[in-house]
Amino acid sequence: MKKKKLHPILKILITLFCFYVILYTLNKTGYYDKVIRDKTTFTQQQIEKFESDIAAGADISMEDYLPEKPDYSNFLTKSANTITHKLSIILTNNSKNILDFLKALFLG
Repeated sequence: MKKKKLHPILKILITLFCFYVILYTLNKTGYYDKVIRDKTTFTQQQIEKFESDIAAGADISMEDYLPEKPDYSNFLTKSANTITHKLSIILTNNSKNILDFLKALFLG
């Protein structure tokens, strides 16, 4: 017995409906409001910390007041960043380096 395949437009409509239900649920449960409230609370705490540090005359560094972001880089990301950095150094110094790069690329 052969299975009937869904029409592509019907698949798109079902997917959009699922996204709508998920977003509606998140809105009704207050998830988005909680995220915004948490960010606001964190910002207010950092402002108070900044003001108290200024009043105490402490050394102020921007890193002390910004949220810590997790580092998701892996071997491939780090190697791609290294290659990009080296290529940008070669290509942005001057036109002689660009010609040397092209010679090395095409002539070996």
